[in-house]
Amino acid sequence: MPLHLLLPIVVLGILGVALLLHLLGKSERIEIVDVDQVRDLWHHQYPNAMVLAVEIADGGHQAMVQTSDGPGVVWAMGADVACRLVGDAGVSEHSKGLKIRLGDYSAPIVRIKLSDPKTRQHWLATLTGA
Repeated sequence: MPLHLLLPIVVLGILGVALLLHLLGKSERIEIVDVDQVRDLWHHQYPNAMVLAVEIADGGHQAMVQTSDGPGVVWAMGADVACRLVGDAGVSEHSKGLKIRLGDYSAPIVRIKLSDPKTRQHWLATLTGA
């Protein structure tokens, strides 16, 4: 098949699948609703770490986890979540909350929405160990 016909067919096919998934509701971000859900999500990626405390951020799409291995974050990525230990990551404030620069190429920057300044300072102190 000539390239000038194949290329539009492939592009339109990919766009069609993406549109269909979106219309079926498969593109919505997962919502973090309770502490037990966060514990289960964390243990799925870090089965040997004991979860000591969990705090869910504004909007229900991110959470901070204090574990036996140190502080970590859980955040929604579409219909799935990612969990990372913060370790020596750079944590700083930004206009709507915190920005965490992880040393991980698969998730270099995570933005946590925190509207309350007290909560923001608490999370900053917890994640940086200050």
